[in-house]
This record gives sequence, structure tokens and C-alpha cells, in this order.
Amino acid sequence: SSGINAEYGTGSSMSGFGTLQSDADMALVFDPSLNTISKKKSRNVITRLASCLRRQAFCANVEMIFAKVPIIKFFDNISRCDVDININNTVGIKNSFLLKSISLVDARIPPLVIAVKAWAKSHDISSAFMGTLTSYLLVT
Repeated sequence: SSGINAEYGTGSSMSGFGTLQSDADMALVFDPSLNTISKKKSRNVITRLASCLRRQAFCANVEMIFAKVPIIKFFDNISRCDVDININNTVGIKNSFLLKSISLVDARIPPLVIAVKAWAKSHDISSAFMGTLTSYLLVT
């Protein structure tokens, strides 16, 4: 058994604020009662998963990023899409569902948010990794 309890699509592609250039974000949940797993276990899972992905022909540029929410980033050669996978980030899953609800309130909201996100990106102020504005903060 993999120990994975559930897999969720998250981020802008799921929330309604994505574009054709958006990456695909996924969360693997091992224990939904926890908001996180230990850093040691998370690093172990990320390292093992990245090792497996590096052996797959469809994966290119596999990298591990051990930030506040550790992720694996890679390029999917089949879909031609960047992919991010995190471990047990249940807060991110809940945020994605909240943002999806916001996107459904009024059809004008998604294009406005996408424009604000593009503006923030063009001014280099939209990188959670770099400590600037997150997409979630820009929407809410």
C-alpha cells in the first residue's frame, strides 16, 4: 500500500483562476486529520517520489524544493505542462476549494483575478517561494 489516502488537484487550474499556461498543482494526502506530516517524513516521501519520477520517460527537470510546503516540480512531456506535487498540504486544498467558490460568484471575477495575477507576475511580486504575494492573497 502506498499509504496515500487521497489525491487532490489544487491551485489555479482547479480554482478557476488558471490559464492555458498555468501549471498543474497536486496534493498527496497521507493523513487527512493532519495539516502536515513531520518534516523528516515529508522529506523522505518527496525524495523517494522524486527518485521514482526521474526514472519515468514522461518526466523532465524533476526538482525538489524544501520550502515551507515541500514540493516536487517537473515538466510532463505528455501534457507539455509544469507540475507541482506537495505532501499533506490540506490548507492548500481548502484554499483551492474556497477560491473555486469565489470564482463561481460572478463570471467577471476570474478574468479580473487572472489580470491581477499577470500584473503581479510581470512586476516580480507573485512568488510565495520568494516571500512576495501569493495567488491566494491576491484573490482574497
